[in-house]
Amino acid sequence: MIALVAAIYVTLRFIEAYGLWYIRPWAEWLAIASGTIYVPFEALDLLRRPSYFRLLVIVINIGIVLYMPCCAWKPEEKRHAERSLP
Repeated sequence: MIALVAAIYVTLRFIEAYGLWYIRPWAEWLAIASGTIYVPFEALDLLRRPSYFRLLVIVINIGIVLYMPCCAWKPEEKRHAERSLP
């Protein structure tokens, strides 16, 4: 069972990496979802064993998760210009 869950997780990460590498819009949304999944676990860990390091980790992760939709909502012409870069 653990191997199956790990295989699904790795497959999802490879699909996400492929989409981000080739600048696919769906991959940005997949990255937002996959980054958001960790927030509740980090919050629970912070509540169980509070420390400044755990607080820093969750603040950085929330900042990244909030920043990613700004990138996903870019106009299509900016995305097209990025694809033509070397």
